[in-house]
Amino acid sequence: MKSELKAPTEVSKGAPQKEQEILEQYVLPKPSLKPILIIFVCLFIFVVGGLTFMDLTSSTVNQQALIIKLPLGTISGNTLLTPIEQSQEPPPNVIGSLAFPKGTHLINQNVNLINQYNAKVNLATPNTNSGELFTVLTNFLKEYKWKIITDQIENSNDLLVASIAGSDGFYWTVGFTIPIVQSVSPSSSAKSTLKTTVTYQMNLFQQSDGG
Repeated sequence: MKSELKAPTEVSKGAPQKEQEILEQYVLPKPSLKPILIIFVCLFIFVVGGLTFMDLTSSTVNQQALIIKLPLGTISGNTLLTPIEQSQEPPPNVIGSLAFPKGTHLINQNVNLINQYNAKVNLATPNTNSGELFTVLTNFLKEYKWKIITDQIENSNDLLVASIAGSDGFYWTVGFTIPIVQSVSPSSSAKSTLKTTVTYQMNLFQQSDGG
């Protein structure tokens, strides 16, 4: 009797394929580079944009540092002292950090540019008195980072002297000489509290040695 040869079943062929399909269900897909590139580009734009903004902000701050926000009732040296600005002196951070009571006007000025800058200015401030004016100018100088050197009475004058580092590499000194107005009695040393127009002198000069 001839033995019948059975055709091989396809189970042996199909089993590995089915097993492969099952394994593929648990294999994580290969990550796409597109989202990673998008994230990298966004971070790059954010960092570059942030640095650019900081640079622009810093530049703006440096420019605005020369512009002091004055309280009401004051006038900036940038406005009042324009006639004494010559050959880019005094530097902006010096003249811009001087302030005066509103209504102050410049009577005359004398600017000497030989060797070191030196300006003598006569000013007049209305509706005040010597004591009040001295106090206001002192407060202005302290507020705008001047270093007070002298604030005393000398030869019947209130003498106020202060210095500040200029952006030109030199220290600058300002001095105010305010005549003391006596009270009604000439023999009294008390200052008058009457409101009037006070005329006084301001000296502004560049020190010979650099800061």
